[in-house]
Amino acid sequence: MVHTTNSRTQTLREAANAQARHRLRTSAVLAAVVGGAALHMAQYLIKTPMYTSALTGEQWTKELLDGHWERFHNMMGMNKRVFRKLNQELEKYSGFKGSRCGTPRSAVFDNLLNRLTDPQFYTRYMKLPPSDITPPEIRTNPKLFPFLKDCLGALDGTHIDAFIPDESQIARNRNRKGGLTQNVLAATTFDMRFAYVRAGWEGCAADSRVFADARATDFAIPPGKYYLGDAGFPACDALLVPYRGVRYHLKEWSRSTNTPRDYKELFNLRHAQARNVVERIFGVVKRRFRLINTAPEYSLKKQAKMVLALCVLHNFIRVHDPQDLDGATLEDLNNYRQQSHTPTTDDYSTHISHEERDRANDFRDRIAKQMWEQYQQYLQQNM
Repeated sequence: MVHTTNSRTQTLREAANAQARHRLRTSAVLAAVVGGAALHMAQYLIKTPMYTSALTGEQWTKELLDGHWERFHNMMGMNKRVFRKLNQELEKYSGFKGSRCGTPRSAVFDNLLNRLTDPQFYTRYMKLPPSDITPPEIRTNPKLFPFLKDCLGALDGTHIDAFIPDESQIARNRNRKGGLTQNVLAATTFDMRFAYVRAGWEGCAADSRVFADARATDFAIPPGKYYLGDAGFPACDALLVPYRGVRYHLKEWSRSTNTPRDYKELFNLRHAQARNVVERIFGVVKRRFRLINTAPEYSLKKQAKMVLALCVLHNFIRVHDPQDLDGATLEDLNNYRQQSHTPTTDDYSTHISHEERDRANDFRDRIAKQMWEQYQQYLQQNM
């Protein structure tokens, strides 16, 4: 009887140890992928080494998990609690399992990308916003409400540096600034989450062309609802864009002490203030996950999937640690603007009818003039 009890206890202990080793192994895989780029940059770009651990894999992860929280956050882009939660959910919803020692790193990386972009996990954290609710960031801002009550979020494109393995594809992936990139379209909500991401378009593609493709496939925008886009997008029912040829970017306003001179300038100012969220979120992601800035030598398909994976990781962190924006400051905006592209007027808008374009412009004029009327009343009351 005693022997049976001891045997059972030993079996339970071994099972618990095996489970613990499995969790640690899974954590090691995640750590290697999410933190690998930061470790690489620290090793080659920082003259005085900051991360000098000689450990790898499970031992390195255990050292991180047992070590200082700030070091862990710097390497992982998230705190320990969120990291463990990610580990649990990837295993629960997408069947992610740690890899055994000796598994090729490329296979481990592919496995993780597949799990992060698996619909079971991806669609839990990458969702279009509800269309029957005005975002609280709009509803509680008297400068934006009720004027933008039907706005769902903001839309923009950004260029991510790309490695082009096929020389015949180089010209197609060269953007207007001469760099080799992929063009990524993203729609964001006003609480700093991605609602939709379309990655993998060649660098020479205009934002409006990528948007046309997204709109025709899987980017559903309910009738009567819209997103805020910059001047690189066409005026249409699904987008509210600024007036072209009128002062727009917040940086232009910061250099001037002049107040808006007419309804077009006021509209552009408030439009830029609201759409600023999409610029911030790109800056945060590029700061949090340095891997996205390194043009890793993978296939174009894998590079596109990597972007999707990092964007959904950002959303995961926003859900489970809403206060963590990784020290987001104006530096994030500057980082985004330096790597982004300037909107061009030669948009790909042949898919927009003249009737829809005129309807969108009339809608914008109505909103702009209502804003201007409110603004004039405010000035009179506070003279």
